[in-house]
Amino acid sequence: MFKLTSLKAILTRMYRNGIAKSTIEDLYKFIVKSKPENLIAVNPNLIAIKTGLSHLEMLNLAIDGVLLGLFEMQWDINCPRCGNIANHTHSLGDVHDHSYCQSCQLDFDNYADQNITISLSLHPNLFEGTPPEPPAMRQVDKRMAVVTVLDLIGVPKFRKNFSDQIPNLDHSVKVRSVTLMFTDLIQSTAIYNDIGDLKAYVLVKEHFDVLFAEITAHSGGVIKTIGDAVMAVFHEPLTAVKVSFELKKAVKAILRKHKLENGYGLKVGMASGPALVVNMNKVLDLFGTTVNKAARIVNFSDNEQIAVCQNTLADADLKHWLDSGGYEINTIKEQLKGLPGLTEVALVKTAG
Repeated sequence: MFKLTSLKAILTRMYRNGIAKSTIEDLYKFIVKSKPENLIAVNPNLIAIKTGLSHLEMLNLAIDGVLLGLFEMQWDINCPRCGNIANHTHSLGDVHDHSYCQSCQLDFDNYADQNITISLSLHPNLFEGTPPEPPAMRQVDKRMAVVTVLDLIGVPKFRKNFSDQIPNLDHSVKVRSVTLMFTDLIQSTAIYNDIGDLKAYVLVKEHFDVLFAEITAHSGGVIKTIGDAVMAVFHEPLTAVKVSFELKKAVKAILRKHKLENGYGLKVGMASGPALVVNMNKVLDLFGTTVNKAARIVNFSDNEQIAVCQNTLADADLKHWLDSGGYEINTIKEQLKGLPGLTEVALVKTAG
């Protein structure tokens, strides 16, 4: 049924790469106890359930499994009307901006945050004999959340190993709605002058470590760093705002440790809306007006306040949380460089 010697060898390499022994054992049991046909086009969230992994742990396990030959990864294009898999490919670079569903006779747009999802199949080399074929007609299992392109693009291991799959700007993948966060250290140049280059380097690295850990722990992803600034992506505005206040607290603690308090801190700004997933010089990136807004808005943040685009603030869950959580909101209108007209920016801080 399965080539157990080969399977064990791959799982051993995954263990040596840092996957927990208990996870490896649970994964082995899941595979060997499954019917071969049930290991074709599997939702990665099913593997997370079987192994007790968090969302981020599951994504890293899936990526490791693909890199080491345990899985093949497939990009599925889901019809938004009937839920059928209208098309699939083994490379995201082959995904077009629209698809056609034969069942519905419907043309539809593809979005990285909605209907471009991944499935995993046990690698063909691990089956004894000919591996099963995926069913001719598959549907999205609505009992379980799917894993989308947007889930993966913030995972460092995915960006490092799969950025070549992302199409160039003239053939990009659309995101219908995403929240982009930018952070920046306040008076970063002065930090180097005040404590010296070496200590400042240590401080900046500590601040990156904390930001990366907090962002990824809350299902966000770090897209890139620019100097001592960070660009991150979130599915939901509420999560992004909650995390931003945690980031400010964490960075203040680092600054206090280095005896830097008055006037120092972390600026945080964010905007929500559509974007494009692109390959910029073989590096995965996000592009578009929403990105530009977030990058400009961060400049209106200060030691206490975060700066939020009105599109972000309009989110119903976020509005409810802010109304019930003791936060003050001051709205200003500003001309953002490169953007037409005035943009409303909400400055949010803890009341009192």
